[in-house]
Amino acid sequence: QAKQAKQAEKAEADTPQSTPSKKKKETKETKEKKTAAAVTKKGTPTDQRRLEANLGALESNTLDEACASILQLDERIAELSEGVAEGFKAAQQPGLSASFLDLSVRSDRDPRSARALEHCKMLAGASKVSQVAPQHLAHHIEQLNYLLERKVLPTAQAEWVKQTLLPQYTNVKERATARMQPGHEFATMQISELPADYAGSYGRHLHISPAPRLAGPALMERRAEDWKRLETQYLTQKVVGNVPGMPAGALPPQGLVVIDDVLSEAALQSLLDHCLESTIWSAEKSGYLGAYFESGFSADLLLQLSEEIISKFPTLMKGLSLSTVWAYKYGPQDSGEVSGINVHADDATVQLNLWLTPSEANHDVDSGGLVIYHVETPESWSFREYNSYSYNGPNIDRVLGSVRHANTTVSYKQNRGILFHSKLFHATDSIAFKSGYRNRRINLTFLFR
Repeated sequence: QAKQAKQAEKAEADTPQSTPSKKKKETKETKEKKTAAAVTKKGTPTDQRRLEANLGALESNTLDEACASILQLDERIAELSEGVAEGFKAAQQPGLSASFLDLSVRSDRDPRSARALEHCKMLAGASKVSQVAPQHLAHHIEQLNYLLERKVLPTAQAEWVKQTLLPQYTNVKERATARMQPGHEFATMQISELPADYAGSYGRHLHISPAPRLAGPALMERRAEDWKRLETQYLTQKVVGNVPGMPAGALPPQGLVVIDDVLSEAALQSLLDHCLESTIWSAEKSGYLGAYFESGFSADLLLQLSEEIISKFPTLMKGLSLSTVWAYKYGPQDSGEVSGINVHADDATVQLNLWLTPSEANHDVDSGGLVIYHVETPESWSFREYNSYSYNGPNIDRVLGSVRHANTTVSYKQNRGILFHSKLFHATDSIAFKSGYRNRRINLTFLFR
C-alpha cells in the first residue's frame, strides 16, 4: 500500500497542469491510498520491519529466501487469525469465526514444515513435476460425468467438459496408471506434458451446488425431552435400551452418543447433492478425498446445522463454538480406495461424525462405520503425536493396549450421527461399498471447541 501511494504521488507530479479534471480525480485516489498507507503504518515497528523484510525477499531472485519469507508471514497470519476469529465470534458471525480460527490452528501446527516449503517452491515454478493419483482422477472423471448426467452445468461449460476436459482427464489417468510403481498411489509426471485444460482446471471449483439455509430445521424434529436424554447419556454414560448401531446391551463410554435420523429429509438431500455435485474434493489423501471448510466446503446449511447442534445440547456445548467442518469421500471396494483413516484423535472438545451415502450402497451392514476406543490421548501429547498414526503409531498402540483395545464399534447407516469426545482415539471401520459414483461413502465431521 505504501508503494502504491508513492507511485500515485509520482503519477500526479508527472500529470500536465492542462488537465485539471484528471488531476482532481487522481488527487482523490491518491488521498485514499495515503489513508490506507497510514492505517498500515499504525502497526508496531517490529511488524513493519518484518513486513518490509519479507516483501524485500519476495522481490529478490532467491527462491529459498522468498519461500522462507512466506512461511514467516504464515506465522504472523496464525497469530492475527486467532484474534480476527474472536472478533467475528463476538459479532455473531460463526462461519467467518470458524474459518479464521481454523486457519490459525492449521498455521500454528507446523508453519515451517518441509511440505509447506516444497509447496511454495512448486507454486513458484521451481518444481517441474506433478504427482498424479489415478484413483483420485477416477473420482473426478466420475463426478464430471455425473454433472453432465444431471444437466446442472451451463451449456457452453458442459460442452467443454464433454469434448475437452473429460478426454484429457482420461488420458492423464491412463498414462499415470501405466507409470505408477507397485505399492505406490501416485505417479510422477512432468508438468510440461500435462494438457493445458487439465492443468488449469484440476482442483478448481468448476461447479458448486448450493446448500442454503433452510426455512425449517436442519435437524430432524424431536421432543425436548429426547434431546435432553441424549445429552444426559453423553455426560453420564446412562443408557436406556439398546444403542443404535451397537450390539444389544453394549454400553458406550462416557462422552459418546449415537443418534439415528440426525438430519431432516430436506437437509439430508441438500447436503448429499452438495457433496455429489460440488467439485471441492481437492485434498488428496491416502485412500480417500477430502473437502475442507476453508477450501470450499462451507455451505450456509452447514453453519445452520452447527448452530442447531449447539442449541440442542446446551450443557454439553456451553462455551463451545464451531471450529471447522470437513467431508471425506471414499472409493468403492474394487477401486483401491477403500482404506479408511487410521487410529487418531482430533483437535477439539466435541465432534459430530455424520454419514450421508444411502445405506444400500454398503455391502456389509455390520461394517463401514466408526471404531471409538475407550481411552483418551495423553495430556502431554502434541497434535501430531495423537493425530498421526504414521508418525506415532507404536506409542498410540501402547495407549490402546493399556485398555486392551476396548472399543465401541458403530456400524454404518445413512443419516446416523455419532457425537463424541474428540480426544477419544477413533478409526474408520473396514469399508466395502458398491461400485458407482453415488455409492461412494461420504462422511461429515463437525469439530466444536
